[in-house]
Amino acid sequence: MALPGAPELDTADNFYFFLWSNGGKIFDENGKVALERPEALEALAFYRDLVCKYHVTEPDLLKCNRPCAEALFAEGKAAMVETGPWAIATFRSSRPSVPFSVVPLPKRKEQITQLVTDLLVLLRGSKHKDAALEFIKFAYQPSWRLRWARLGMVPERMDVGADDYFRSDPAWRVFTSVLDQAQWLPLMRWEPMDRAIRNSLVEVLSGRVQPERALRDLAAQLSIVAAQ
Repeated sequence: MALPGAPELDTADNFYFFLWSNGGKIFDENGKVALERPEALEALAFYRDLVCKYHVTEPDLLKCNRPCAEALFAEGKAAMVETGPWAIATFRSSRPSVPFSVVPLPKRKEQITQLVTDLLVLLRGSKHKDAALEFIKFAYQPSWRLRWARLGMVPERMDVGADDYFRSDPAWRVFTSVLDQAQWLPLMRWEPMDRAIRNSLVEVLSGRVQPERALRDLAAQLSIVAAQ
């Protein structure tokens, strides 16, 4: 299985899938860090065992990011890879094309995927706010959102997601069918938190730190950041 292991966003994303599907959370309902719970420890230990015990990942895991993992799959050097819908067009347009199928992420307790927030930003001091609003109204018409989504982005509009392009395509249908099971990442001071999670994962996947200690230290770091 091709997995990203470099200290980058993709490695943390992959861990969230393992965590959530095992019933774990980053924060509980009261906003407290929940990474010292059994569900988180089980998820991280299993993730580590794929690398250090079962040896079913690429040898240079710590140097591999998501494009690297996707390339290993496309080249026939890995049987599976966790990735997003952008890979559909990439794999199909490769020469030779890559034979593949898409299935939902595996679960132990819950079937969960991730939603990501993309933002449109307008500077407060802009002199063209009316024009920007008109552009947004234009760009978010169903016909244009459909053309955008077909490039490899999950449609954010329900009417676009109902288009036959997504319903009839067996690969796309998997991505759109799990949207009601999606989990958001918390956005509060998220960049330093995500960076701490990435660094902690590298320590575990390298075998230098045991999962229990890593999660204990990570929980302490996240609690400090959240309190700032």
